[in-house]
Amino acid sequence: MTLTNRFPILTEERFSMGGVTLADVIERLRADATLSPQRRDDLSSALRTLARALNLDLSMLPADPRILGLKLSELSPAAMGIGVGRWRNVRSLVLAALKRAGVKAMPGRYSVGRLPAWQKLDRRLLDPGLRYGLSRFIGYLSDNFIEPAQVVPATFEAFRVALEADSFLRNPRTLYRTACKLWNRATTSVKGWPALIVDVPDYNRRYALTFSTFPESFEADINAYLTSLSRPDPFDEIAATPAKPITIKQRRIQILELASALVLRGHAPESITGLAVLVVPANAKEILRFFLERSGGKSTARIHHLACLLKSIGRRWVKLDEQPLEELGAMCRRLAISENSMTNKNRGRLRQFDDEANIRTLVSLPEKIIKRLRKSDRGQRKDALQVQFALAIAILLVAMPRIANLTGIRVDQHIKYARPGAKGVTHVVIPGEETKTGEPQEFALPAWVARILELFITHYRPRLLDGPSEWLFPNPAGARRSTACFARQIERAVKQHTGLIVNAHLFRHLTVKLCHRANPGDMETPRRLLNHRSIQTTQRFYAEFDTLAAHARYDDILDGLREPKQAAAKATVVPRAGGRYGRR
Repeated sequence: MTLTNRFPILTEERFSMGGVTLADVIERLRADATLSPQRRDDLSSALRTLARALNLDLSMLPADPRILGLKLSELSPAAMGIGVGRWRNVRSLVLAALKRAGVKAMPGRYSVGRLPAWQKLDRRLLDPGLRYGLSRFIGYLSDNFIEPAQVVPATFEAFRVALEADSFLRNPRTLYRTACKLWNRATTSVKGWPALIVDVPDYNRRYALTFSTFPESFEADINAYLTSLSRPDPFDEIAATPAKPITIKQRRIQILELASALVLRGHAPESITGLAVLVVPANAKEILRFFLERSGGKSTARIHHLACLLKSIGRRWVKLDEQPLEELGAMCRRLAISENSMTNKNRGRLRQFDDEANIRTLVSLPEKIIKRLRKSDRGQRKDALQVQFALAIAILLVAMPRIANLTGIRVDQHIKYARPGAKGVTHVVIPGEETKTGEPQEFALPAWVARILELFITHYRPRLLDGPSEWLFPNPAGARRSTACFARQIERAVKQHTGLIVNAHLFRHLTVKLCHRANPGDMETPRRLLNHRSIQTTQRFYAEFDTLAAHARYDDILDGLREPKQAAAKATVVPRAGGRYGRR
């Protein structure tokens, strides 16, 4: 029976029958007599390469561009040991194979000729931003035989649906929004362009209002409250220890978010005259409902922390009576989530490092970046950024600072040299008032990290600056880097070079994993490395590593009860899948 008889050609009908797989696509390619043998082999090879990269059989992969696109976004050429160019070809060929088999798929690049009317208008796009930004949309219009005069708002909606359902794009909404913005620009600046202005979608989830939205008394009350946090009255019965500047900044932002949430739940901004309005139990419920709706009805650590902040303000600043305080406390208890262990997301990412090859890949990454750059450095800013990422990754590997402390390193204050010269010991010293736990953090850089630091400061950091700056990792204006932005760039650099998914905070979890692998049960070493104030904190978050070690010990018991030849097959202790340890 041929593939054509197994399911109809129309994609919608096929999916209504249960969908088709990449194995079905290959069968259809084999039955396509109009394909040359070389083209058939190329398309089939790309599908098999994709299946191998995902560690799945072809019969388990649906021939759905959107599902495949999401899976592809998790992959990296570096992790598969293939070149970037080959991987681009694989993606392009997979789309071509799907389309050839009758699956509705949007190509990565339209190779068909454009309609004459679009060719004429395209020649008038002298701005490269307009030409390249509208290229895919114009290709889509020509592919569907839509003339310029036929473009209507529904055409854009069809294009959006095609981007989201039929392409491998990582973020189709961004491309669609860009196409809408550029189309409107072309309408007003390009002669002969269709006179149609389209709505530009706003995917922004920002909701916080500005302080100017509220009465002046509200900001004055906030400033007084934050001052009390930074300089608490020592005779106040519930006075806390002085809050750090970064905590003060965070509280100011959080309070503005709380007030904005109350406004977005229907309260008039002018009615929010002070912090006392926010901690009224009825208002607090409305505020927290706003955040719950944004998170899909589920509480998160952030929502719980906001609830606790409301209670803290009510108790310490507004000095609420016992009954409303109890109501706020009940909200905190209802929204509480377990924070006594790693998140499932971080736990899953740590599984990458059950494979020792991945550990070695990450540990050797900074020096590999430097080695590669020595051969290809062209004196450009992007080369300096690569060295910057190499240094940041190296420091995260050896010292595990939190990202805020990493971006807060100042060349003039935090880097100390035992003596001048390349052979002197280099220290990074972070005072207690700048750390989360209040404990000072000091570490000597290993020689290989010190060399990268010296290379960066001497030769590459100047490329990132237009003037003087005291920050080790400055932004283009010479100011301190944004912690969130820098963290994203570090994660992107690791994935680009290794294929591993490692955020800046995961280096801290990896530290405990490696220490526990070398010395099961030892929590004091990671406690000191992570700068925890008490060992209970370390034990609470990483107790699951003891469970993994227990499984390993039990495996050893079973090994001793197996056939002698089987038991002797293992000789050295190595990590196993799932984080276990055994003998090889």
